[in-house]
Amino acid sequence: MKLKSLMLLVLIPVAMMLVSCNPEDEYLGKLYSKDTRNYAIQGLKKMKGEIVNMDKACSKLLKLDQTPEAGLAVLTAGEIGCVQSVERISEIAEKCLATTNVRNLKTLESAAMSLGLLATEKDFQEKDKKDAVEILGKYFTLQTPEVMAPGMREKAESVAKRAAIEALSKMPNESKHLLPEILKVFDSKIEDFGTKYTTAGLLGEWRDPSTVRPLVTSLFYEEQGFSLFPESRKSLIKLGKLAEEELIKAYNGENPKVNEIQNANKERATKQFCPEYLGNEEAKKKGECPKDDEYMATIASIETTTKLKTSIVLADIRSKQAVDMVIKELETQLATDKKQPFLAEHLAVQLAKFGDFKATDTLLKMVSKKFTKDATNDKKSKGKLSKEEKAQAKLADRGQEISIMMKGAEALAILGDPKALPYLEEVIKQKPVSEYNEMNEKIIFYEATVWAADALTRMVSDPEMADRFIGIAKGIIEEGEKYVANVEKKSTDQVKKELPVGQEISAEDMDKKIKTQARLDVNYDSTNKTVEMFKRFIDRANTAKECKADTACYVGKLADSNPAVVEKAVYMIGYSGKLGDYKEQLKPVMKHAEPYVREAMSVALLKTEDKGFVPILEEVLKAEGDKVEYAAAMKEFKAISSYLSSVN
Repeated sequence: MKLKSLMLLVLIPVAMMLVSCNPEDEYLGKLYSKDTRNYAIQGLKKMKGEIVNMDKACSKLLKLDQTPEAGLAVLTAGEIGCVQSVERISEIAEKCLATTNVRNLKTLESAAMSLGLLATEKDFQEKDKKDAVEILGKYFTLQTPEVMAPGMREKAESVAKRAAIEALSKMPNESKHLLPEILKVFDSKIEDFGTKYTTAGLLGEWRDPSTVRPLVTSLFYEEQGFSLFPESRKSLIKLGKLAEEELIKAYNGENPKVNEIQNANKERATKQFCPEYLGNEEAKKKGECPKDDEYMATIASIETTTKLKTSIVLADIRSKQAVDMVIKELETQLATDKKQPFLAEHLAVQLAKFGDFKATDTLLKMVSKKFTKDATNDKKSKGKLSKEEKAQAKLADRGQEISIMMKGAEALAILGDPKALPYLEEVIKQKPVSEYNEMNEKIIFYEATVWAADALTRMVSDPEMADRFIGIAKGIIEEGEKYVANVEKKSTDQVKKELPVGQEISAEDMDKKIKTQARLDVNYDSTNKTVEMFKRFIDRANTAKECKADTACYVGKLADSNPAVVEKAVYMIGYSGKLGDYKEQLKPVMKHAEPYVREAMSVALLKTEDKGFVPILEEVLKAEGDKVEYAAAMKEFKAISSYLSSVN
């Protein structure tokens, strides 16, 4: 009997320990000692999804509101999913709003972030949303100071509002009544740029017409060299067709606030380059300022920016209304002697993204017409050009011509109208143009040939045309390799000649010296690159010969070990209009190791409105969105994901 009693005495505490001991208790017991508090909070954070008694854990965590770790504790409550604690978090925030010191403002930021995290939890109830929105709405009563406190990088009040806006964007329906307050923050001259930047990217979440005009204006807002454009663009894409009318107005110079910003930019440029032009139209007409060329170029750039930025977003939302307007602008640019090449090239690419084949004829002009003018007339009022200046002017003019052809070819490839193929083939057949520089060196411009070949081999499905291309390409490769070999031979002879007698040099160092010497030839690198690209284009053309117009054949090529074959397959599936039928097969392609393949995917995605691609795109962006080598494709993936999210 005594033995049984003894066993019971031993077993009862053990049983109680087994019943009461949850894995999180190790950390909960260390929350109240200032020496172990931070360690305990971090430990609980790592246990998300493993905590057994959430009520107990959340309650204990949120009792730290009077400690230096209050902000960390409140944020952790959101991170581990304390959906039952919205009322308690609101209570903590309410107390902080009553007394705004440094610690309380930091806690307010954490409380807003915590509520934003909880809003994404599946157990977050309608009442919770209502309570969260109510307390977050009070953040707009915070008075942001006009001047930043010494030693601070941001205004704490503005940072707290930023966190509140971010949280409210997770509950757009419940917080729509707060949009006027959010827009006040967005338009304010005293809020931090970071707050405006974050807000610009979030306003699209409400899908509300009242946000359109402020967002269009913000496309042109800059502060100390930083622009709101990337985030404003993201929101406008989400607004989709709601933004169309205001974007077109801004494009046509009919948005007073945008005009005000651009006029201020012009005034700054005038003060910087030609202050004598201020209030003196006569001097401006005569071009009497010593820096008139720089001034005029800057003014042209500012004027170009309006059309440039608005057309980017109009293309992002695939505006049908804007197509004719952009075609007209591009036609005007191509017809005038005083072209703005950058604007023309940009408009061509954006026009192609609209996806309307009515743009084909205008784009064809860019690859089938010469835009060269007489360079000797460039200096009418400034005396005769010297021989060197004439060479420089001709070279610049030739560069403009080539640049327009390149962008025309790129635009045609994005658009994907087979009508362009014979015109592109003609460009490839032509011998690359050349021009002498001021040092009398003959520069070969391969670019138009390369870009036309790129466009043709993206689109071609006719085996005969593909075969003709391969014949031309082999000739270009052979000629290019001969040129490279000849330059390297001369470089080898020169390096050996310059080596001191009897000096030993490794094969690796010798090769480096030869390559360095060879690069002194103005065409060496460009010829090498041309040969490399045409070998790739032959792989694409061979794929076209095999698959012709058979989409299923191209789908089978998506797993090919040759990136050029995969790239060709992606383009052809996109042109087929059946991209949405092959989401699973295309999913791994979006994470392909080669940037060219991902860029092909970003073009192909312009041909679909299938919302099923959104989660796939978001997964890729989350995993690899910050990888520099894929920056071009990732930027387009973001825009396309935003657009597809807005499609009804």
